Amino acid sequence: MAAWVKCTDVRELTIFINLDAAISIVPIERTGLTRISFVGAEKDTVEVKETPDHLISAADSARR
Repeated sequence: MAAWVKCTDVRELTIFINLDAAISIVPIERTGLTRISFVGAEKDTVEVKETPDHLISAADSARR
């Protein structure tokens, strides 16, 4: 089952991200955002306001 997680992007818009397709979830210390990279699109990243811990926990819950 896909791990779709509800997130908030830098423009305050709600987006849904499938973290099963993510290859990295990295905090950006200077901005407080989290950068997510995806398989096949490593140069096209998404930055969200949620922390990596929150994203991983939400993905685990979505898989249940």
